[in-house]
Formats: sequence, C-alpha cells, structure tokens
Amino acid sequence: MNPLKKYKNNPVLAGRVKPWEVAVGWNSTYRDPVTGTYKVWYQAYSGPLARERTKRCVVCYAESVDGIHWVRPDLNLFSYNGMADTNIVLI
Repeated sequence: MNPLKKYKNNPVLAGRVKPWEVAVGWNSTYRDPVTGTYKVWYQAYSGPLARERTKRCVVCYAESVDGIHWVRPDLNLFSYNGMADTNIVLI
C-alpha cells in the first residue's frame, strides 16, 4: 500500500459550476462494479438565488470514468429558475 496524497487540484467536484451550485455540501459516491463508472450524489445550495423556495437546497448527480473529471449530465428531472437542463435529482 502507498501513503495517501492530497490531490493538488482540489476540490475535485467544485461548486459554482451551475447556478444552483453556489455551495456544495455532503456527497455520496458509488463505483459501478460492472462499468467502473463513478457516480456521485451531492447536496447543492443556492439559497435566495432560487426563485422557488423548495429549490434553495437540492440533490444533484454527476459521473466520472476516473474519479477526477466529473460530468454533470442534463437529466431534465427538475427545472431551476426556468432552466430545464439540470442535473438535479431531488428537491
């Protein structure tokens, strides 16, 4: 085993990439044993920037093939301030 090293380009999943991601909170990561794809569900907070109070704090989804470079797919499950293309999975 090798000693752990802090990744120099932290944070790996940065906030402020999408308008509903002013801050990123907790996350839960899973690696699919069949495809090897990393999947993460994380809390995103935008507070008063959200027009609807129920969307001030949401749960979002992202995926990665290497655990470092993440894609936030447009899932179109929930809109945010009139934008349909979001990766929001729970409000």
